[in-house]
Amino acid sequence: ALIVGALSAAVLGDDESSCQMPHVAPQLARGADPGPLGGAEGFLLSAKQRAALVSRPLPPILFAKTHKTASSTVACVLLRAGDWRNLTFMVAQNGSGFNFPGPFPGEPWNAWAAAADRSPRGRARFDLIVNHAVLDLPAMLGFLRKGPERPLVVTVLREPWRQAQSAYNWYPRLRARSPDEHLDWAEGLAEVASAEAAAARNPQAHDLGWYRHTGGSTAHDAADEGWVGPWVSATLSAVDVALPAEHLEEGLLVLRDRLGGRLAVEELASLRMKEAGPGATVRFSEAQRARAGRVSRVDAAIYAAASARFNQEVGALARAESAAGGFAEDLERLRALNRRLAEACEGMPQWGYAHLHPPTSQGEAKERACPVAARTDARGYTFRTTARLCAARTTDVPAALCEDPHVAGSLLEHGAPADGEAASSSYGVSGGEIVHQCWPPPVSYSTAPTESWVTQSPRAPVRIKSSDDRTHVAHPVISDYKRLPPRAWAG
Repeated sequence: ALIVGALSAAVLGDDESSCQMPHVAPQLARGADPGPLGGAEGFLLSAKQRAALVSRPLPPILFAKTHKTASSTVACVLLRAGDWRNLTFMVAQNGSGFNFPGPFPGEPWNAWAAAADRSPRGRARFDLIVNHAVLDLPAMLGFLRKGPERPLVVTVLREPWRQAQSAYNWYPRLRARSPDEHLDWAEGLAEVASAEAAAARNPQAHDLGWYRHTGGSTAHDAADEGWVGPWVSATLSAVDVALPAEHLEEGLLVLRDRLGGRLAVEELASLRMKEAGPGATVRFSEAQRARAGRVSRVDAAIYAAASARFNQEVGALARAESAAGGFAEDLERLRALNRRLAEACEGMPQWGYAHLHPPTSQGEAKERACPVAARTDARGYTFRTTARLCAARTTDVPAALCEDPHVAGSLLEHGAPADGEAASSSYGVSGGEIVHQCWPPPVSYSTAPTESWVTQSPRAPVRIKSSDDRTHVAHPVISDYKRLPPRAWAG
């Protein structure tokens, strides 16, 4: 199982000077996780809330993550909720997706599954699947644990032209063409087989398995009665909760209701992740918006059907709770939490996506109000989760994923390896010294006599206890996880 609240002292290290996990308050650093947001000012679940929530376990959850629909925001809600509950995640390759846009799950999970099927536990051992993949319900459900409750299937959908505009601004490969040239190209596609094509034509339907259904052909995109209508009905029948990106807060409350209130309103508070690409602010004209809807007709069809269903669901929920004022009160409370979180995190970097940077020290008060866990996107959280699984030497992760250098960097957040061992190649790190960014500003500590671990804060020098048992002082000049030669710090 994912090592969270029960993270062992051997992994954290016995020395009180070991670096704390970024989102853990000092008094809780030695194993007790303070909850998903890990901050104060209303974002911290109380011990009473946590005890009540843990006593009511969540069902397995399959999140069909669609691109550029606020799905990273929802994924982070689920990741944080599962994190402190000690749930087991099926973690994706590269922290991002399962063999996308190919068949689920891809390597190394295919080899892992073949081996797991020969073990007593089998492959059905995970509580959450949240990363990008082309929806294949039978295959995915085969990895989720069996229990008294069936898995809950969740997705997010967005108005097609808004999704298309967001994707155009986010992906440089799409912006290589003008908006009209991009739409010309997407409209002329005979098949959708590449990631670029999947981002341009019916991307949401693609992620939910439409082109797997058609064999990749776009010939059936306009065949509403014979192909699109039945597929939309079947897909939405399999999806328990389809949240509209335009009404995300209401949608998260519907999700909470479907889970029987087993998520606290505080757990739904979130930042919008990856809203736009750097410097990309193109806005489609009215004609381009209409055309984007025509290019992605299947997206338009499933979005319309899902929106109609959602309106009925949220209306029924609001009416059912109107006497006590529950839904309206919870919605206002969630909006207030989101406003407070957005204000606290203004100007602070998100962590996890390839071209964004790890968070830097902003001061203790700022970081307690805007904890790292709140501004870590799904990719960063996946790296952290993978690192925890690797640190625990669990069989719930393919060994090949532990070789990822990003996983190695995340592994350092949890202290030295077990039993005082030096970092090894099994974690994607071999030899040399390691930069470990940590919050709050670090103190010196050492590991095995053959290895030195370096900690740094961007605003202060660091102390390093090296293998010759001398303490050195170095100025932080590296802003990311890297291997350092001795000459970079020994002076």
